[in-house]
Amino acid sequence: MWFSPIHPKDGSPLSIALKLGAAYLAVSIIWILFSDWLLYEILPLQDTPLAQTVNAVAYLLLSAIMLALLTYRWTRHFAEIDGKYEESLVSTVKALSKVLEKDDEYTANHSIEVSNLAGLIVQHLGYSADRQRTVELAALVHDIGKVGVPNKILSKPGPLTDEEFAYIRKHPGFGYEVLSVLTFNAPIPEIVLQHHERRDGSGYPYGLVGYQILEEAEIVAVADVFVSMAHARPYRAALGLDVALAELNAGSGIKYHPAAVKACERIVRSPAYVKVPAKGKAAQPAESGSDLFPTNDLAWETSE
Repeated sequence: MWFSPIHPKDGSPLSIALKLGAAYLAVSIIWILFSDWLLYEILPLQDTPLAQTVNAVAYLLLSAIMLALLTYRWTRHFAEIDGKYEESLVSTVKALSKVLEKDDEYTANHSIEVSNLAGLIVQHLGYSADRQRTVELAALVHDIGKVGVPNKILSKPGPLTDEEFAYIRKHPGFGYEVLSVLTFNAPIPEIVLQHHERRDGSGYPYGLVGYQILEEAEIVAVADVFVSMAHARPYRAALGLDVALAELNAGSGIKYHPAAVKACERIVRSPAYVKVPAKGKAAQPAESGSDLFPTNDLAWETSE
């Protein structure tokens, strides 16, 4: 385009200010050089107050058009940068989930199930697509901190000792440390850090209460509790849908987000979600991409 020499290759505040100043100066010089010719030769106006008014208005209009074109160009440029950055972050998080899959297949498959259910809960609550994407992304890596937990603890077939459980309780903090080195446009690390917090302060790692917990983290928590209880764990058989929902309903408004609990129950009791394992089913990892929580419109989380 004709204003391509001021394409925003350098987006620093000083660079933008200098380029806007140069553009304004160029418009001023052009108008000073050609305004008399335009007003008195092309539009033959006399040197009257009307001509002076037209001169001023035309100058302001030309300046506004120039600034609008520049703003449009910069807005497009920065939007492209933001889009590429977001794609890069999503790819990075997906790569982290793949690392978890290689290290602990059960946890990786569990995270996919939680991500899908949490996204559907957000849809049922009527929140925005951006918020849904944030929750799905955080849920996909909510257990990424388990890479810092020894496999012998994660895959232990029997009950955990107090010492082992204390180590497990560190995984939200480990996850926060892993994700906080990335710069997100959403509180992904904080959601991961808080997904085991409970409204009554009984959660971990910090015992946060009520308003101190992000709503997105509460939604992930509801999905996590349901999937964890309804499915088999490495150390126990599946408890089934009814037991999982009984836990959520008993803690609704006390430990868990009440609207998220209601949405979760509506989802999992619908005819499309009849694949929940029966109570007492032998412990085994869920299949990746299972039909318990089918892929929704934001399908990136299960596409690979």
